Amino acid sequence: MCLTLTAQVDSTLFKRTQQDTSKLLLNMDAGYNRPFLSVSKLPVAVGGYVEANWQHLGTDGVSEGHQFQMRRLTLFIASSISRRIKFLSEIEFEDGTKEINIEFASVDFEFHPLLNFRGGIVMNPIGAFNQNHDGPKWEFIDRPISATQLLPATWSNVGFGLYGKLYKDNWVYAYETYLTNGFDDQIISNSENKTFLPASKLNKDRFEESFNGVPLLTAKVAIRNKKIGELGLSYMGGVYNKFQEDGLVLDEKRRHHSWAIDFNTVVSATKTYFNTEWVVNKVDVPSTYGQQYGDKQMGGFLDIVQPIIRQNIFGFDRSVINAVCRLEYVDWNLGEFDETCEDIAEYIVAVVPGIIWRPNSQTVIRLNYRYNWQTDLLGNPASKTAGFQFGFSSYFLTKWESCNSLHWFFVYFCDMRVTRFLFAMYLIALSVYPCSDKETCADERKTGVAFVSVTDHDHTSSEVDQCTPFCICACCAAHIQLNRLSSIAFSNLIHNTCGKQPFTSKSLCSTMQSPSGKPLNLPSTSLME
Repeated sequence: MCLTLTAQVDSTLFKRTQQDTSKLLLNMDAGYNRPFLSVSKLPVAVGGYVEANWQHLGTDGVSEGHQFQMRRLTLFIASSISRRIKFLSEIEFEDGTKEINIEFASVDFEFHPLLNFRGGIVMNPIGAFNQNHDGPKWEFIDRPISATQLLPATWSNVGFGLYGKLYKDNWVYAYETYLTNGFDDQIISNSENKTFLPASKLNKDRFEESFNGVPLLTAKVAIRNKKIGELGLSYMGGVYNKFQEDGLVLDEKRRHHSWAIDFNTVVSATKTYFNTEWVVNKVDVPSTYGQQYGDKQMGGFLDIVQPIIRQNIFGFDRSVINAVCRLEYVDWNLGEFDETCEDIAEYIVAVVPGIIWRPNSQTVIRLNYRYNWQTDLLGNPASKTAGFQFGFSSYFLTKWESCNSLHWFFVYFCDMRVTRFLFAMYLIALSVYPCSDKETCADERKTGVAFVSVTDHDHTSSEVDQCTPFCICACCAAHIQLNRLSSIAFSNLIHNTCGKQPFTSKSLCSTMQSPSGKPLNLPSTSLME
C-alpha cells in the first residue's frame, strides 16, 4: 500500500520577533536584543548564532600548523508567558560538544520600569562583555583577554535580583543587582599556579549549591546618552573560601572584589566606533601561598572600528567593510618581590588589527592578525605569538528573507512523498547497520567448524543477537578453506534449508581440465557429512 502526503506551510505562520528600537538600548538589554523566530500565535520564539574559524599561530617560531575550529553554537529560546512575565534561555555548545553550558535561563517579572524581578540562572553584570558577548556583535575572533582571563566570561550563576530603567529625553538610567552562588577556592588553588578567577567555572556544582553558603553580590549602574554613548560601573564580590564545615571554623572569611568600568561611543563625523572595558581584581590570598599568587590584578581592552566602504558587494545591498584594531593588556600580579623590591612581571600585551566584512548587520566575516607578547613571573624575555585568523559568526535569523527561506524548506519537505522518504531512510539504516552475532558465533569460530545443525542453533534465544533482516549469519554461512591448488577440501558442508538429509559421502572426480586443455590429475576428495 502506498500513501502519498502533500502539505504546504503557510508563510504567515512564521514571523520574526520585532525588536524595540524606539528606546535607547544598553549592554544589559543584549539578552533580548537578538533576532528570534516565532510561529503563528505560539508564545515561544527561537534563535541562535554560530561561530567557526581557521587560524595559523606560532609562538617563538613554533607553530601547530593550520587549525580549524568550531568555537560555539548557541541556541536561544524566549517566551512571553504573559504580558509582564518573560522567559529567556541561552544554551551554548563550545568546541563541538566539549563544553555544553546553560549561560542564561531566567524568568522576568515586570512590576514597574524601575522595579523588575529576575530569577534563575542570571548573567552576572560585571563589565560590558559578560552580558553582551554574542559573536556576531564583535569584530574579533578571540574574546577579550581581560574578559576571559581576569573575569570568567561568560560567568553566570543561580540567583535572584532586581533591575530597572528610567528614560528621560535623550538619557536612559539603569541598574541591576543580584545575589547568586559565588566563587570557590579554585581561584587560588588551580592548575594555572596563580590567582585565576576563571578557574571557578570548572565548579559545575555552583548551579545547585553554594560553595560556602555566602552569596555573591553583583551590581551595576549604567547611563546612556543618545549622542554621547554609554558608561557603566559594576562591582562583584564575596567570600570565596570554605571557612567552616559543620559548625567547625576552618579559616577566616577570605573575600575577593572586582570592579569594572566600560564605555562605548560613536564619533558622528567619521562613524568611528570605540568600545573599552577596564577591570581591577583584589583577592585576599593566604600568607601561606607564595608571591606568585597575586592579590591585585588589572587589565582591559580597547576596540576601534572604522567603516571604510558602504555599498553593494556581491549582491548584499547594505554590506559594510570595516578596518578594526584591538589593544589589550592584562597583568595577573600587580606587586613587588619582598626580597628585591622589583616588579613582578606577569603580564600580556596584544595588538589585533583586522579587516571585517558585514554582508548585513547580523553576520560578520572576520580576518584578524594577532600579535602578543607575554612575560613570566620573573620578567624573562617575553614569548611572542603571532599569526592570522579567519572566520565568521552569524545569527541564524538575520532578516525576514530568512523566514521565507525556512518557509520554502518546509514546503519542499512536506511536498515530498514523506512516507516513502522515511521508509527509504529506514531501509538504508538497516542495510548499513553492522551484524551483532559476533558473540553468538564465538564458539563456532574458535573451532573453525562450519557445520551447524538447525536443531541446536537458535538465534532468537540470544540476547546479543540483534541482527537486521539484511544480515548474513556469520556462523551459519558455508565456509570453504583453500589449502593448495592441488588439494581442495570441502569440509563439513551444511544442511540444506529445505529439510532434506545432508549429502552422503561421494567420490569426486579428480580429472579436471587445465587452461591449456590438458587434464589435471588431482587427488580424490569427498563431501563429508
